[in-house]
Amino acid sequence: AYTLFLSGPDEYTGGELVLMEPAGDREVRLGAGDAVVYPATSLHRVAPVTAGRRLAAVGWVQSRVRDPSARELLFDLQRAR
Repeated sequence: AYTLFLSGPDEYTGGELVLMEPAGDREVRLGAGDAVVYPATSLHRVAPVTAGRRLAAVGWVQSRVRDPSARELLFDLQRAR
């Protein structure tokens, strides 16, 4: 899955993408035009927007690696790199 931020962080308050990871929640707030990619199976939420307007595009891509555990290992290796 991916989230492409269309609004800059100065255009709204709140609205962080919160990825729930084993090490704890990770809040993501990027600039307009920046994107974050994460496993579609991971739990996530968006914090309430308290001021302004948050625009984002979300989508999903299909992996050529069929085995979910192999995909997770590749994702972890890339992140550690």
